[in-house]
Amino acid sequence: EEGPVQLWAYRCKLYIYRQKSNGWVDLGTGKGSLCRSGTSSGVEFIFEDEKNKIPMARHSVETATALKPNAGSDKTWVWRAQDYVQEAE
Repeated sequence: EEGPVQLWAYRCKLYIYRQKSNGWVDLGTGKGSLCRSGTSSGVEFIFEDEKNKIPMARHSVETATALKPNAGSDKTWVWRAQDYVQEAE
């Protein structure tokens, strides 16, 4: 069985919108990557915290909404997706 194939990776900062706090929560700085699973053709976005080296977010790209620029910033992008990091642990 093949492991995941990394298609793209970049150091980034990740925020997640939490309804409970009614705002954006900083998940930290780390490596954001797009990976293709060795067992399927699906692509996932995985964010790994650079301090602890643990996955903080894992999203299926196929089920996410379109990537679009964040209002009011030319450096940030937003999308909507189900987070699978808890299921992977």
